[in-house]
Amino acid sequence: MVKICLEVNGSAMGYTPHLKLRTPMKVTPLLSGLIVATTLLGLGYAVASRWWIFAHREADAYGQIAEPERWTDEPEVGAVCQRWEADWPPVQPVSELREMSGIVSSRLYKNILYHVVDSGNEPVILVTDLKGQLLHQIRYAESSTDPEALSQGPCPWGGHCLYIADTGDNFHIRSKKRIHAIDEATLFTNALHSAEMEFQFPKQDRLDVEALAVHPETGDMFLFSKEPKRSLVFRLPAKAWRKNDGEQVAEAVGFFLYDMVTDASWSSDGKRLLLINWQGIFERTGQADNEHSEREGWLPYERKIRLPQLVQQEAVAFLPDQRSIIYTSEKKFFKSGGWGIMTARCIHGQG
Repeated sequence: MVKICLEVNGSAMGYTPHLKLRTPMKVTPLLSGLIVATTLLGLGYAVASRWWIFAHREADAYGQIAEPERWTDEPEVGAVCQRWEADWPPVQPVSELREMSGIVSSRLYKNILYHVVDSGNEPVILVTDLKGQLLHQIRYAESSTDPEALSQGPCPWGGHCLYIADTGDNFHIRSKKRIHAIDEATLFTNALHSAEMEFQFPKQDRLDVEALAVHPETGDMFLFSKEPKRSLVFRLPAKAWRKNDGEQVAEAVGFFLYDMVTDASWSSDGKRLLLINWQGIFERTGQADNEHSEREGWLPYERKIRLPQLVQQEAVAFLPDQRSIIYTSEKKFFKSGGWGIMTARCIHGQG
């Protein structure tokens, strides 16, 4: 099902999961007291956090801001980089990005990053500068289940779009997944030009998917499952947006032998694909060269990009010059460092 609509900015609340415990009778009173105390502390923290966040948003979250400065000329595609240098320590962004799961560096506006945060948060695109300072928030849907990935590519109707994959499924219970396409040129107006597609995987497989990469030339949408030891690759062709005959079915196109892939991003010429998981960042290509080694799977040539590792790596993207990349981590409970936004520059390579 494809739905095209104009959406107006708004707000919504999240949810809080519940946990039930069964314990022996002798320790029940003690544990009950601890559970009650912990629950009250947690609720107090949650209420305080929500109050602060919503109070902050009430003032400026959905107010209009001036359209950012546009690129006059799109940066040229860089050649393959041979060595990278990261800006350590990572930038720690605003509190709204503690659970960031997708990132895109705008190819339309200068020095602009877009983010999405996953389940339990509002369905909004967060706009920041390169230091993670919040500039704007845009509501893109009435509700969401578990938005896990953000990409960019040609709109189904022309122009340039952001794509959000509401495809997270940690417990493998969702039979239907959703992709949103949002026209980037309408982000800083009162209404969005957007489309929504519902789809499923072959044989109605219920897969957890946290990575989406829209091909910059064809507009085809590639999805990567998050599984131990391998990642299945699926494709939804760009022409699927023109159909209105019920659910679309993604086509299986290959696999990667990586654990738990959490994001992917094409270079602007569509020849190189970045992948990130909790172990590292990898670049895949279909063309043999001196930098990539032949491996099994789809896009058969691979190299590992050696950069400092964050505590729970979630998102990756090329920056517009294609000679730098950006990657992120969620904040882990009880850990104050090793998370945030990392930028890495090419310090040795061709071109």
